[in-house]
Amino acid sequence: MFPLLEAPASLINTLAHQLPFLVFPLIFSSVIAGQYFLVVRVLIIPASLIGSAVLEVFKNKAQEDFANNGNCTPIFIRTGVALLAIGSLPAIILLFFAPNLFSFVFGQEWSKAGEYAQILTPLAWVQFVASPLSYVLVFREKLWLDLRLQAVFLFLVITALFVGAELASVEASLRLLVGAGMLFYSAQIYFSYKASRG
Repeated sequence: MFPLLEAPASLINTLAHQLPFLVFPLIFSSVIAGQYFLVVRVLIIPASLIGSAVLEVFKNKAQEDFANNGNCTPIFIRTGVALLAIGSLPAIILLFFAPNLFSFVFGQEWSKAGEYAQILTPLAWVQFVASPLSYVLVFREKLWLDLRLQAVFLFLVITALFVGAELASVEASLRLLVGAGMLFYSAQIYFSYKASRG
């Protein structure tokens, strides 16, 4: 049963994250798609590497605590608070200075990517927190729930891209994607917390 549920959930999640790369060149331009790609590389990939390292520690401790105590809520909360703290300073810097930073590091022609980074920073921050914590849904075998959450996320992403295309606005598309992602990752955190309580 595990592969039958986990594989589609992973596929849907991957599709939801990759759709903007496929759609932006079609509804806007390859230049905008390139700027978006740079933002994702700068924001998401480093966060994913740190999150993966945190996950390795968290999943072992969470499983151990659950086996011994029937819940893993204390380590869940400590890990969540630590991830929030780790992500706070980079998020604040990007929220205020991303266009200047992108222009300084990558050149003036990438300042627009810095504006996109400002918009996407809250999403990157909540994703950074939620991704390791959502492992609780896996080891607590809440796979049907996870699959449903992923399906809703994909629907929200498609809706955000459709509305953004109708408005012919990159910024609107990005803000709608941020809203979709914030809803999804907040729900992941909430249901993961509930699962951590046993």
